[in-house]
Amino acid sequence: MSSSVTPFARKDFPRSLDHNHPMGDNGIMSLTPRLVLCAYYEALHQQLITRRDELLGAAPALVKAELAQRFSPYTPEQRAAYTEAVEAFLDERIEMYNPIGAQYAIGDADPADAFELQLELEWYDARAEYARLAAAARKLIAPTMTDADLPHLAARLIRRCGAWPDASIIAAYNAAPAPNYLPDYVLARLIEQHLCADGGTDHPASAPPDKPVSE
Repeated sequence: MSSSVTPFARKDFPRSLDHNHPMGDNGIMSLTPRLVLCAYYEALHQQLITRRDELLGAAPALVKAELAQRFSPYTPEQRAAYTEAVEAFLDERIEMYNPIGAQYAIGDADPADAFELQLELEWYDARAEYARLAAAARKLIAPTMTDADLPHLAARLIRRCGAWPDASIIAAYNAAPAPNYLPDYVLARLIEQHLCADGGTDHPASAPPDKPVSE
């Protein structure tokens, strides 16, 4: 079994969201969608670190249930391998949300181009989900808000949109289940159920498989 996903968008997301951090009339830096997204990534990064053991403790049961439902028969060795892959992918996701990595582009490549290319290389398409996330970040900002509001905005964004790109992973896997994609799917389910659902996430990724969600 090989890893089905490579770390993506860890350091590259569109600079078009930045708007050069404009200053407000009061001389205080106005919030931008990019700042809100950075706070969002930082909040997810910290939550995954804090609740890593909890997520890993729940992984074996979900792996077993998914194998039994979709890929039976399977061996204990296969189940163990998929569970180990979930742990590796969780550590990748923690690094992906690293607030240091999320704010600085690598090399001389254009950040937006690198971001788009990386999304195109994944087995799932998360571009529409990212567009919804960016749009939601824009809508949360009010003219009077300052950096002090960022933790609250990040929490609201997580409740509203979940942990990107979980919704895309879950939808793609349910549309065409494959064993190589199972660790990504299990991790996405765990994150949505244990982190995002705590805050009342109201998006499709937080629902169990085959359960309809009203938008």
